[in-house]
Amino acid sequence: MAILSGLSKVGSMSESLGLYVPAMILQKGLGLFRVLLFAHILRAAQAQYGLWGLAMMVFSLAAPLATLGANHGLVRYTGLYEARGQLATFYRRIRWGCLACAAGVAGAMLLASGPITIWVFASAQGGDGIAYRQQLHACWASLANVLAGALYFNMLALAAGLRAYRIASVVELVFSVTFTLAGSAVLVVWPEAVPLLAAHLGCLVLSLALGMVLLQGAIKDFPVPSQAASESGQSPATSAGPQGDETTGALRKVLGFGLVAMVGNFCWLAAQYVSFYMTNRRHSKADAGVFAVFMQLGQMVLLVANSAWAVIFSHITSRWESSRRREAMATLETAFNALSLVLMAVTLGVYATAPTWVKLLPTPYRVGLPLLGGLLMFCQSVANFSLVTVIARLHERPGWIALAALAGGAVNVVLAAWWMPAFSYAPAGAAWAAGVGVYIGAGVVSAVYFLLEGVRLRLVTYGVLASPILLVLPPWAGLAVWTAVLVAALMGKWFFDADEKQLILASAGGAFTLLRKAMSWR
Repeated sequence: MAILSGLSKVGSMSESLGLYVPAMILQKGLGLFRVLLFAHILRAAQAQYGLWGLAMMVFSLAAPLATLGANHGLVRYTGLYEARGQLATFYRRIRWGCLACAAGVAGAMLLASGPITIWVFASAQGGDGIAYRQQLHACWASLANVLAGALYFNMLALAAGLRAYRIASVVELVFSVTFTLAGSAVLVVWPEAVPLLAAHLGCLVLSLALGMVLLQGAIKDFPVPSQAASESGQSPATSAGPQGDETTGALRKVLGFGLVAMVGNFCWLAAQYVSFYMTNRRHSKADAGVFAVFMQLGQMVLLVANSAWAVIFSHITSRWESSRRREAMATLETAFNALSLVLMAVTLGVYATAPTWVKLLPTPYRVGLPLLGGLLMFCQSVANFSLVTVIARLHERPGWIALAALAGGAVNVVLAAWWMPAFSYAPAGAAWAAGVGVYIGAGVVSAVYFLLEGVRLRLVTYGVLASPILLVLPPWAGLAVWTAVLVAALMGKWFFDADEKQLILASAGGAFTLLRKAMSWR
């Protein structure tokens, strides 16, 4: 089918970024609208929003665990079997194993739902009018979402490994649109967290089914290397070509890499929720509800950054494994500096204009404005340290990723325990502990890793990597400094030389052209 052929088309890194990142920006824009909409519907029920936030924390942490790292391994090794012409065989060998892993882990978590409810959902001030049974039901609903989410993440990872970002874009947009509509409709009728979790589950299953149908068709029609080389005018002799069946043990290879990568990823995910968890445990679900709103607002920039890094990593890995490591590192630095310059400008702009746009929130939630600076610092720090994550993965040193996250989380806990009693609005102390904690903890570990591994980056790259420190300044001061940095980047040669500027402009132009044509799928 022409539509399926267009959806499964593989493009260059700039083409992938030009399609996937705008799609993710649209999706996150819908997510931002959804946060505001749900907050207005639950304006008199911050505790229910807090319960929803806690359930989504369980989902966000447990769903990647339920994959047992298969999503990381799929991104890493799908391209390998594609190059060998054994993509369909690889898929057949790993699909049922991935399903069994997800079902087994989710089932084990369900058996432990009682302790999870007590240790995760409980707060110092009780349930804020929410009975234990309702909190248990929220736990059950979140674990049902965990199973569907694990399979959903595996499906997106397979699409990323194939560089089929059109399929990934369509599926993620379908989920975002359907959940926005279904979630708001459910809350109007039944303004509680558990029905909202049921709507989330239904939309996940729908999007998962759509993605699997599209991917199975794409895998069936995916060209083998000799065919791809012939269509591109290359000599088949230069292509990998089909070999003997080397997919035996493919699941073991995928999980072997993925389990180690999963540890680091889980630590980073857990670091995102340390302060939120401490706010709920030490105070109330109402405070947690306010914290959840501003945390989700701040995470929008981080989620867009993660989407861009997913594309960059798949293309950088291809060059790295093709013995073009110097080229891969040069491209990585250029992409990082360009992406971070833009994201930091957006982050500082959001921070500076916060007193205006916060009025979009219902009045009971506006008390959380002092949380924003710390949460934005946390999100921008995590986005910037993605550079370290990519380099560690390329060097096959995933342990450093986990160590950086653990160090950041540890400093976060210490600072939160110290600062929460010192702030007039205690959750603000937790928010700034998150930002400063991950910046210091992960920054120190990253510096040690670079020294021991002999990683050498350009001086301006180190400067961009350290830029989240500007968020401790008054918003107008940080924005003024970064504006000067942007002018220097555009006018001088400190950040980009002439060839890099030309490449960035050409990539941006190609991205806009592709975006105009995207809906035609041709």
